[in-house]
Amino acid sequence: MTESDKRDFTRVHTHISAELTPQSGDAVSCRVEDVSISGVLLAAPGDIPRNAPCTVSLILEGTDLAVKISAHGAISRESGGLIAVEFTDMDDESYMHLRNLVLSNASDTNRVEDELDTSIGLKRHTQDF
Repeated sequence: MTESDKRDFTRVHTHISAELTPQSGDAVSCRVEDVSISGVLLAAPGDIPRNAPCTVSLILEGTDLAVKISAHGAISRESGGLIAVEFTDMDDESYMHLRNLVLSNASDTNRVEDELDTSIGLKRHTQDF
């Protein structure tokens, strides 16, 4: 099983600006390497402990008004200048912008739509109720 087969959501490569704010530190400007509905991989300096709470803002530019996708999360791993953040919460507007960002950059939009249809917010629905 490949790494992408284990993932709950498709990751898309994009190089947009972001800001990472650890709960115990100052905001750091960084770049998004890839993003999914459940998290983001950032090229960012720093040594942030695993599971540390944080806030991430993805900055979508290219229109008259920059759009920010803001999410609360936790550091899931950090190594070699890359920091992975698992999203834990975001408002509805940010979720819709994130959904559109992933769909517009996905190579297989049908797969992404299927993933979204079988999810409950930021998590995949994996059991019957």
